[in-house]
Amino acid sequence: MLWRTALQRIGATPSAGRQLPSLLAAQGLRVEVSLLDTLTAPQPERFAFLRSLPLTAVEQNQLDEIERVAGGLTRPWAQIAHLPLFLIHATQPT
Repeated sequence: MLWRTALQRIGATPSAGRQLPSLLAAQGLRVEVSLLDTLTAPQPERFAFLRSLPLTAVEQNQLDEIERVAGGLTRPWAQIAHLPLFLIHATQPT
């Protein structure tokens, strides 16, 4: 929730990716959605990205705690939270 709230605070729409297929289809495009089949270990840059958002003091403390806990995990897979990544492919119908 931390990142969704921070993205909304700067005017972004965190659910834009979920809305995109129907928006593209409404424009007459043929839409295919694929689930990425490879899961990679999380990268440390994820914390830098979150810190670049305008966080409240409470959110900053939450992120500090999340990063502290993640730093104590010894296996990359122990840090993975399920976040499905989709590839959206839209083409003009023929």
